[in-house]
Amino acid sequence: MSIIPQELKEEAIRTCFKTMFRKGYFCIIDFKQCAELADVLVPHEILTFLSPLHCVYFNTMKKSLVSAIKECITLTFSQENMNLGFVDGIKLQYAKDAKFEDAEEEININVQPDKGDIKLIKLLESI
Repeated sequence: MSIIPQELKEEAIRTCFKTMFRKGYFCIIDFKQCAELADVLVPHEILTFLSPLHCVYFNTMKKSLVSAIKECITLTFSQENMNLGFVDGIKLQYAKDAKFEDAEEEININVQPDKGDIKLIKLLESI
């Protein structure tokens, strides 16, 4: 028997994923913590697929990859019949002019890099 009601667990998980998509990048740590809260065993194939996408901004991904992430979230949490249908309902704004060579469409999330990111970008550009 759980001390925390199922409804509160589901609300915490929904809030976590909504926040993740608002921040503009995928976080494998949040994903794993939500799975632990839901007492869900994440299939190895899903973890293997999502792990390299940790902290990758959605606006650098193809639309199909963002859809695959949403599908992995839905598949993982549907094991416990959790109501996470909101994941499919998350609407990201796609820009018409993709800036990435391999991107089908760019996601327009307006995420501003912090000072450390800017220094790293400048360092990489100088190489």
